[in-house]
Amino acid sequence: MKALRLNAWKSDPVLEEVARPEPGPGEVLIQIGGAGACHSDLHLMRDFDGAVLPWAPPFTLGHENAGWVHAVGSGVTGVELGEPVAVVGAWGCGSCPRCLAGLETYCDDPEHAPVPGGGGGLGLDGGMAEFMLVPSSRHLLRLPEGLDPVHAAPLTDAIPRGTTFPGETRPDLNRRRHRRGWAGPSGGSDPAGNHLISDRGHRPARERP
Repeated sequence: MKALRLNAWKSDPVLEEVARPEPGPGEVLIQIGGAGACHSDLHLMRDFDGAVLPWAPPFTLGHENAGWVHAVGSGVTGVELGEPVAVVGAWGCGSCPRCLAGLETYCDDPEHAPVPGGGGGLGLDGGMAEFMLVPSSRHLLRLPEGLDPVHAAPLTDAIPRGTTFPGETRPDLNRRRHRRGWAGPSGGSDPAGNHLISDRGHRPARERP
């Protein structure tokens, strides 16, 4: 499959042929319908380096993603093949109190996350490709009828896990509902920007539920 890869800090991405991933236990393979281009991607190409973030290239860009469930690994529940979904960008450890509350951007144990302070397109392969591997179905939100993945993809940079689209319910994703907002070097609710803020001793502003 084709993928837009960042192979080194402070470099232009390269469109390459890579192997299509296969989902392992608990993983979900998404056929990408839309991948947003974020200002954070420019930071990755122009500004960041190994002294700033705890992960490094090479990886496929794209942390604003939506598409369709293409394949699932063993043990996956809560999603159906072919259903349209958005991929939430912040991937925490999944077991700390904040992750269990749906606040994975504020994960208390990032060293046990798939990648510390990042996610798909931020240290791990993202959605600027034909397919994207997601480590857990909890990072997926079902899209309502009529919302095209092309239009849904950019919204994922501003929705936490625990959110649903109007008319959609996902009990496994709604243990608690929170609204959040913060400003950082990358704008929106980007996990990389949040990591940079936290790394400098600041806590992002958060709205009360």
